[in-house]
Amino acid sequence: MVATLVFAGLAVGVHHLGDSILACKDSPILVWDELVGFLFAVAFVPFTWQLALLAFLLERTIDILKIPPANWVEAHVPGGWGVVGDDVIAGIYTCGIVHLVAYTVPALVGLTG
Repeated sequence: MVATLVFAGLAVGVHHLGDSILACKDSPILVWDELVGFLFAVAFVPFTWQLALLAFLLERTIDILKIPPANWVEAHVPGGWGVVGDDVIAGIYTCGIVHLVAYTVPALVGLTG
């Protein structure tokens, strides 16, 4: 988790600087925010390829849908904080769902019951 938080801090800086250079908020050229969201999504989850795939697909979907408060964070928090913040929120939502799936139907995601 410490590595995830350090990477998230670096991502804020990269996006803040990159977006000002590219003159575009949340430029599609920079994807550090997406990586941060995925790292939050798989936090404390046992690794299986099925869980990794589920986490990736869910996090991307939730990030695209901008479920509150992610939409507010993206729109109102300036610079890299807003760009990375909405992905962190999507990752936290995803993490909860992935944990729920892992513990309610473990065989579905490659875990032994």
